[in-house]
Amino acid sequence: MKTRIIILILFVICSVNVKAQYIPFVNNSYSSWGYLNVILPPETDYDALPYETNVEEFSINGKKYHQLNIVFAIPELDFNNNSNDDWWNAILYIRDKEGQLLADAESFTQYQKLKWYSGPKDFCPFEKTADGEVILYDFTKEKGDVYRSIEGHEDITVADVGTMTTKDGLSRKTMTLSNGAVIVEGMGCVLKGTLLNYLDSNPLCFLTYFDYDNKNAYGINREDTYEKIFHRPMLKEGKAWNYVYHHYDAFTMEREEGKDENPVYYVETESPVRYVLEDMVAIDGHDCYRMYQSVDGGQPTYHSSWYEEDRKVYRIDEQTKEETLMFDFSVDKGDVITYDIVLVGQGEAEVMGFDVVEYNGEYLAACNLSDGSTDYKWIDGVGGEREGILNNWTQMILPGFEDYTTFASCEEDGKVIWGTTPETGVKSIEKTASLKSNVLYDLSGRRLIREPQRGVYIRDGKKVVIK
Repeated sequence: MKTRIIILILFVICSVNVKAQYIPFVNNSYSSWGYLNVILPPETDYDALPYETNVEEFSINGKKYHQLNIVFAIPELDFNNNSNDDWWNAILYIRDKEGQLLADAESFTQYQKLKWYSGPKDFCPFEKTADGEVILYDFTKEKGDVYRSIEGHEDITVADVGTMTTKDGLSRKTMTLSNGAVIVEGMGCVLKGTLLNYLDSNPLCFLTYFDYDNKNAYGINREDTYEKIFHRPMLKEGKAWNYVYHHYDAFTMEREEGKDENPVYYVETESPVRYVLEDMVAIDGHDCYRMYQSVDGGQPTYHSSWYEEDRKVYRIDEQTKEETLMFDFSVDKGDVITYDIVLVGQGEAEVMGFDVVEYNGEYLAACNLSDGSTDYKWIDGVGGEREGILNNWTQMILPGFEDYTTFASCEEDGKVIWGTTPETGVKSIEKTASLKSNVLYDLSGRRLIREPQRGVYIRDGKKVVIK
């Protein structure tokens, strides 16, 4: 028994002291990186971003470097094909040393001078060694360490450390930095930056493929990006949507001499309305969240039940089991969505494409829609850009056309992920005509700020055509 304990202790000690082998960036065979930008117009398939290859070995000042050929791709370029000499725009000399990727200082300076280099021309965003080499990556750091510290610039720290196994079977160290960039040992930046542009300048790019030692080690296509990287479930316990309810009280004043109508004085009162997902209930085989509504800070009351499957969000009636599809984030570009319009009937909207929206440093996938007269977005994890989770296609929460409700913000884990926190108060508006007769709504039930030039709209509960 004692022998077994001693062996176990020795095994634990050896395991603790054994350090995982560092996976280098450079090797004696072909390697390549390909990046794409995800913040693009919906009709664009990809953008011109660096395509980088690591091919040959050179000796500079007694040190062995590999040549990194930096290419700016053109739209016709097939990212799965090998590089071509005519496409090489810059050369950088790099080498691995004790868990770091280093670059020759002179070649990096020349790289910075190029017109398409997006970083500052007179400032190196990386630290340097005592010999003057540029430290492009440093995987000797651990969670909580300062990753980059340069006088006059905010420190970048290591927020988290983990591992990932790539398709070539290698287990690689991963690091998430305080600026949001995700870097992987032997690969470089895989999210929120490119291989050489992930510190001070932080574009929303992702690594589409990485070939290492003649093997495809990593790859993700544009379509998968929204689900695998940016997808945020709509429903989560404690998640909240905030609205502002605008109520009008009308007061008729004495008619002025020479006027045909009595002036009407309106007092607008704004009240916060909050919808929160709380407890769960099983309905017709679905695990559903119950949503509770509170008005102006009052006692929450049950409002509706919801469930989410396959990137589709449903509202379901607990008694009748009737379901309403509120959002469908599984659609593709070109799909036509049929929906209900208040007071009108059914309408259609076309999926124009996808992009990514940013709020307070967080990125969310968005589905771009058009009904022919209005363009708008569905935001993954939030709902309608202007309606939130209470999609106006299927539910109007207006007690009358004089009153209306606006979406203010969406909160998750106590943090606002979209919109702004509503401010409430009382406003006075003086008009000489009935507010009701002047209010227009589009066919999706959204109140219009100004009268449009043409189109079909709703006024006083009736369709009107403006030519």
